[in-house]
Amino acid sequence: MKQTLAVLLSVVMLFGCLPVTGFPVSAGSDSAFMRIVHLDCGRKYFSADEIKGVIDMAADNSYTHVELAVGNDGLRFLPDDMSVSVSGYAYESDAVADAVRQGNTNYYDDPNGNALTESEMDEILAFAAEKDVGIIPLLNTPGHMNALMDAGESLIGEKLSYSTSERTIDVTNETATAFTLAVLEKYIRYFAGKGCTHFNLGADEYANDISSSGFSAIQSAGLYDDYIEYVNSAAAIVKEAGMTPMAFNDGIYYNSQASYGTFDPDIEVCFWTSGWSGYSVAPASLLAGKGHKIINTNDAWYYVLGRSSGGYSLNSAQSGVRNTTCTAVPGNDSSDVAPVGCMLCVWCDDPSVSYTDAECSNIGGLLAGLAENNADYFTAPETDSEITLTDDMTGVSVIAANLQSLTVQPVAPPEMTGIRHSIAYDITLTDASGAYTGVAKVAIPVPDAWNAAPQHLRAYVQESNGSYSRIPGAYADGIYTASVPHFSVVVLAEADPNAHVEETIALTVGESLTLTDSSGNYKGTYTGDGLDTGIADVTVEGQDAIEGTTIYSEANNVKCSELLNQNSSNWIETDYYYKVDNDYYPVYVKRYGVFWTTYTYTYAYFNSSDYETISTQSTNSPRNTNVDITLYNQTEHTDPQPAFTEITFTGKSIGETSVTVGNTRYTILVTAKKVTLEMYVGETASFADSSTAYEINGSGVSVRLDGGKIIFTASAAGTAAVATTSAVYSITVKEPGFTAPSEIIADHATTTVLHGTDPITSTQLENGAFVSTLARNDFTANNQTYIFWKARVIDRAQTGGGQMFDNYNGSSGTDAGSDNECMTYEGKAYDVDALKYENGHYYFRVADTGDWKLLRWTAYTGHGAYPTTGHQLIFYYMIQYVKDDKASINTSDWGDWGSDLYTIRFELYEVIGNDFSGAERLASNSHGFSNGIQVITSLHDPAYEVVRSEVDYNSSRYDDKVYNGQITDVPAVEAGRACTVRVYIRRKALFSVEYDWLNAPASATLPSGASDLAENTVYSVDSNYTNQTVVYEGAYTYTFSGWYLNEELTRPAGKTLTVTSDVILYGRWTRKLSNTITITAEDAEKVYDGSELTAPGFTVTYQGQVVPLIDGKYTIAGEELTITADIAGSQTNVGTAVNAVSNVQIRSDNTTEYKYTTRNGTLTVYPKITVEYYKDTLDADNKLESENYQTTLSPEHNGELLREGDSVTLSVEWLNMHHPDGYRAGVQQGTTPYTVTSANEQVIRVLYLPASTSLTIYKEGADTRDWNQTFLFRVTGEDGVDVTVTVHGNSAVTIDGLTIGKAYTVTELTEWSWRYGQQKFTAATGLSCTAPETGGITVTLTADENTNSVTCANTRTVPYWLDGDSFRINVFTKPQAQS
Repeated sequence: MKQTLAVLLSVVMLFGCLPVTGFPVSAGSDSAFMRIVHLDCGRKYFSADEIKGVIDMAADNSYTHVELAVGNDGLRFLPDDMSVSVSGYAYESDAVADAVRQGNTNYYDDPNGNALTESEMDEILAFAAEKDVGIIPLLNTPGHMNALMDAGESLIGEKLSYSTSERTIDVTNETATAFTLAVLEKYIRYFAGKGCTHFNLGADEYANDISSSGFSAIQSAGLYDDYIEYVNSAAAIVKEAGMTPMAFNDGIYYNSQASYGTFDPDIEVCFWTSGWSGYSVAPASLLAGKGHKIINTNDAWYYVLGRSSGGYSLNSAQSGVRNTTCTAVPGNDSSDVAPVGCMLCVWCDDPSVSYTDAECSNIGGLLAGLAENNADYFTAPETDSEITLTDDMTGVSVIAANLQSLTVQPVAPPEMTGIRHSIAYDITLTDASGAYTGVAKVAIPVPDAWNAAPQHLRAYVQESNGSYSRIPGAYADGIYTASVPHFSVVVLAEADPNAHVEETIALTVGESLTLTDSSGNYKGTYTGDGLDTGIADVTVEGQDAIEGTTIYSEANNVKCSELLNQNSSNWIETDYYYKVDNDYYPVYVKRYGVFWTTYTYTYAYFNSSDYETISTQSTNSPRNTNVDITLYNQTEHTDPQPAFTEITFTGKSIGETSVTVGNTRYTILVTAKKVTLEMYVGETASFADSSTAYEINGSGVSVRLDGGKIIFTASAAGTAAVATTSAVYSITVKEPGFTAPSEIIADHATTTVLHGTDPITSTQLENGAFVSTLARNDFTANNQTYIFWKARVIDRAQTGGGQMFDNYNGSSGTDAGSDNECMTYEGKAYDVDALKYENGHYYFRVADTGDWKLLRWTAYTGHGAYPTTGHQLIFYYMIQYVKDDKASINTSDWGDWGSDLYTIRFELYEVIGNDFSGAERLASNSHGFSNGIQVITSLHDPAYEVVRSEVDYNSSRYDDKVYNGQITDVPAVEAGRACTVRVYIRRKALFSVEYDWLNAPASATLPSGASDLAENTVYSVDSNYTNQTVVYEGAYTYTFSGWYLNEELTRPAGKTLTVTSDVILYGRWTRKLSNTITITAEDAEKVYDGSELTAPGFTVTYQGQVVPLIDGKYTIAGEELTITADIAGSQTNVGTAVNAVSNVQIRSDNTTEYKYTTRNGTLTVYPKITVEYYKDTLDADNKLESENYQTTLSPEHNGELLREGDSVTLSVEWLNMHHPDGYRAGVQQGTTPYTVTSANEQVIRVLYLPASTSLTIYKEGADTRDWNQTFLFRVTGEDGVDVTVTVHGNSAVTIDGLTIGKAYTVTELTEWSWRYGQQKFTAATGLSCTAPETGGITVTLTADENTNSVTCANTRTVPYWLDGDSFRINVFTKPQAQS
């Protein structure tokens, strides 16, 4: 036999060198904790969809792998190539496959199917890869192989079994082992080629159908070394294929015997049992000591499909996942073995049990239960971009996208009112672009010493001005996790619940922040006093504390085995309760006994400190014996909930306000929203902004405020800063930088099915077109009706080439797979409602925004790779499944014909009021779908609206969905789910009229329309813009089309409408270059200087171009013209004046008459603002210098002159422009910021005050007998300081707030220290000093506080406590001993 195995292994090694191909299957990281679901799909046939459902559940619960036991008694998967050679005989693939199928039938003729095909397994593996779940195949040998052994005996014509076993081969039979290993090698090569990383050999329960201890039998017969050799041979094949071998534990070193041979230590052992009486397996510690990695396959979690009671029942499995942790290896009570993973097993001991929805739900519940009760191990994988970094020293973790490094520096926390404890960290992050300052989650360990209640914890972040703002967060398991908006210093604090707390909330205009105060419910006491609702809104919601409730009911007919189905010397908690007086306690149980004889159960409950025994009972049939104590189920339980207050702050306008909620006063600082915007020339962009005025600095963009929006139009390359009362917009405008083609190509498709392509020319779009006018009419193909849905522009770079198709205009070979960009957003693609061609480029209007964006269309011929730059223009069509005159139901995806389809039924109803049960069904239809449906929508008559949609799944495994209106979920129906979709429409009671137009001049205002119009209301159509309305703007003349009832502009609207449905009125402006000459007076500005400001010049423009004056002539349309005009205007004081144009004369040599228009200029005089600098006081004698602020502006004003209403906060540079030595930094005087007035000359003053320092007085010479003697010192200074300070014994005192450069005299007040002799004062080295005649010392202080010190030394000269004659010398002597 050994020679045969050696030859076979040589062949396998040769095959192992051959290349294999296939798609990879994610198997998780070897360094990660494996979390495996085992499915017994060998005994029972599971379809590919049923297996995918298990994979889905595994992925949803963060399992890393699914083990498919395709070979376990039955063999329910057959690769395409099953040909093998054994002992010189070749067996064809079909023959082997047929023999295996017959073996399956002999084992159990499953009506659901015999075996999966290779294509079905390919599909399963691909699905698992999409879900990031690894597949581990299991083909159990040499035991549990009924079907395969039958097949071998049928083909070879020899007995291969061990003794009389029907499922286990004889490992001493060379033919049996050669055949089994040859077939096994087929499966190993297949799964290795698909990227699987592990293969389970099983190797358990040898001949367990004829003996409860087959391993003991072969050890006794001296055959165990053959078993070891077989397992190692199988493991070698697995390893040669590049995979890791696995096996169950019971056969590995059975009975702890190592004398028969050594198992390959690379075999990872699935440890499921510690054995039972008569079945002595090696403990996990022995296997680990032999080098085997342990996968905890604890049979406490085993579930046999359909088993409701007894061993491995649903109840026992549910108890197991609750009470047995994923690291609790059976029999490893000392916990000295650390498993590398865990595996929950679902077995099919009775393959006739149906795999119903209920069973699927049972399995899902077990998977979720094990995951939820081991949350530290079952964590959802982070997304590709989300990174968690942890600082080892502090334990602080940060979670954000694409992080690369984390630096955490502990710093001193700020002083805060009402805070008991606090810690602070300066956190610095980097990503690929450098410093990271965006939003991230920060998890901070709460110090144990705080002993803090979670409701008193809170977090803060330092703002740019040094203040600290409260940020939201939550506490769990010793960690407080906060959402940090930007990065600087982050503070974690514990509030004193009895103290008044001061907090700052920093917001931008329009931003909202919600905090939870867990110290109580303050909704009822909140008044809003002090809150300026013009600056911020505050809403307060709260909930009082809720007591927990628990309801118990008596449990009947509970079997002993339901409480515990294996021996245990430890107390095991059950799901049942025991009643003592009026209290309920969890029941614990122990069991001991001998297999198939008598078992003794002991029951107890835990009473605060110890287990109290309830009773003991014995039975030889635990599965059939009721527990002899009264048990209770916990039928209802709700946890107590503490009181809390939820506070939402919303910034409305720039400013500061405050409000008190509970014990906390919140200061709310609202600043401008900062928006950075890049635009191409010709684009428009809008933002919600309710400001009524704005300031613009820079060029390249025009600005318009319109009904709560600010609209930017990019006119030329440049940069601009626009400030409103709520936001600051930084805008960069670029030229497109490419030449647009004369036509572009639009794709027309239903997801990956391309219906065709159509060209769109620049001429078609010259004045704009609504996309519906460019779409194809409804059409029929493949017996399905297609209707236009929407147009989209897709960024090819951000979507992997855009929407791909199964073919492109007849080109074959393209595989689009499941690519679907119809609902891609977030800047990667846009819904589009109009297109236009203007100034040499194409533009698209983003639906529902009015914003125009540059269309960077790129061509695709249908050959080769899709472009990865530029835009794709695509018109999407839906399939109409239900049609009625009033509405239709349509889908973004098409149905299929054939097998493996899930029926979706569509039903359209009309409802009156809210009587949905009595709604009239208008139409219905059904179709099969294989991949679900991304989008379901209803197009309807504008007199109707969709008021309700339902997705009613056939299976109870899925939650039904109800929507108030259209279906909003994407996908609307998940793949693999049959359901009924119901859509309810209702005739509207009130209607609206809206307006839309294209190519409008900036000065035109779109009419606002009307709403809530009753049926048959006569509505007057807007008359401000009618047919042939003309607007002159810049170089162009705009002519309006008038209003129409359709986007094609073929149905003119009358002056009035009788409203019977919602109406949209459409129009379009035609733009042409204007032939009107524009005369524009000059603008001029200056800072007030007392003289008159004038500007007598003017400019001439024609068709948008400035016409230069050459030799006294302007050349327009090829003709030289003489143009003169009077320009009159002047301004002396602060303010503005019109620089008016009049008396225009245009003369030509041929007397041609020209139209012209005039534009007046503006003359602006700004106030003269001077900054004056003073020291000590603002007296004129202390004035140091002055500077003209308006002509030397600091950067914060962008170089712009200041006018009335502007504000000035001097920068550090301006404040310290004339800073004298020995003085503090300059301080702006008066109200800050300073508000500019209309006065011609204005002054801002800066004051420098002397810098402060300190003086330290040291005392030396105090006697040890009165070490705490009080010494008093008086300090007087030339700046008026006169203070008395105290020093106790040989110590020191420091006086702060003294002035640098001033002289101070220090004297000792001896009345308090009369027993000490004459003082000796000395000054620190480098400190100027003198000795005044009055005593003490006089020093002149410097900026160096370490130098500013004096020392006073003297010694005690009087030994008495009292002075004068009032003293007595006490003599203390040792008392004499008494006789």
